Amino acid sequence: IDEKVEELLTTGRTSITKRIPTAKELALMVVKAEEEKERLMLENEEQKRKIVKLEEDSRYLNQILNSKNAEIVSVIAQDYGMNAPEFNKLLNGFGIQYKRSGTWFLYSKYLKEGYVTSSPFTFPHSDGRIETKNTTKWTRKGMRFLYYKLKEHGILPLIERNTQNE
Repeated sequence: IDEKVEELLTTGRTSITKRIPTAKELALMVVKAEEEKERLMLENEEQKRKIVKLEEDSRYLNQILNSKNAEIVSVIAQDYGMNAPEFNKLLNGFGIQYKRSGTWFLYSKYLKEGYVTSSPFTFPHSDGRIETKNTTKWTRKGMRFLYYKLKEHGILPLIERNTQNE
């Protein structure tokens, strides 16, 4: 018999090859592989459930962001515990808007983003005259922008401040 074959038969290995696993070792390897396969399948199912949930959330949030509803600055300011003049000055300080002739305007880099919309409102003067002016309203997309911009500066809405202190 060849030297290599005899060495393999007596020791289970040759100088060329590694030791051949026993039947028991092979069975354990199969069991471990099956357990790992099952763990990965469960993990995969959990990831699929999370993806479905995130896709649903994404569709919902996109509907909100694409909503035609808009809010006046007073409503947004209130979420931050401020009044409209304070909030407008804050946005001015962050280079988002500027004031001209008593009206707030977005700086040009934000103009085409769809953050604001204007709509007319009518009001009576004390002398009985009726006047119409435009008011700027923040779109959902604009409110999202403000949220992240203010968060960059450590400014959170009241609801999040209360949550963080609990």
